[in-house]
Amino acid sequence: MDNIIRNVGETLIQLLKDGFIGDPDLGIDSDAAADELIVLASPANYKGDDLPRLSLFLYQVHQNEFLNNWEMRQTSDGTLENPPLTLDLFYMLTVYPPPESSDTQVTDRTLLEHRFLGTAMRIFYDNGIVRGSRLQGTGLADTASELRIVLTTMSMENLTQMWGAFNGQPYRTSVFYQVTPVAIDSRRNQDADRVIEKDMGYYQMLKTRRES
Repeated sequence: MDNIIRNVGETLIQLLKDGFIGDPDLGIDSDAAADELIVLASPANYKGDDLPRLSLFLYQVHQNEFLNNWEMRQTSDGTLENPPLTLDLFYMLTVYPPPESSDTQVTDRTLLEHRFLGTAMRIFYDNGIVRGSRLQGTGLADTASELRIVLTTMSMENLTQMWGAFNGQPYRTSVFYQVTPVAIDSRRNQDADRVIEKDMGYYQMLKTRRES
């Protein structure tokens, strides 16, 4: 279905929310708090004090080169169906410090930011393979789909270029993940005629042999 990319984002955000809710040190004690502090959005969307605690941003999409060579498959109604478009999705996970207050030291705020980052990374590590009831959305839930979440790296040059595109936003600590395989079903198909008769050329072979 065309909602698959959306469903993957919903799945990742729900994993984070489920992992953070109930941790008293991080200030996320309810679904409402999680909705406010953990978001699926670009860092360019936030300025000044209008900050979440964690954002997940889909920054790149690639076609999976290993899973896009499948042949057309025959369905139960006799048509040939194109194989799905299989993608790799790349996300940037960014953490933000808690709001400033008169009784909060800079080091304490930074340490809490690091705690937030460590918790998020642990959640994705513990859920490196996502399947079954963990999948969200009509295109993924209750299917046999399986997603892999893999921590990746980015060069400092590419990282600097990316942050330069975020409307002058100051750099925030970020980590990067690849989510794969993400399959979008094709809507292209064609009729597959059944083979009723096949001429193997036996008569011609027999005649030639007799004449010789």
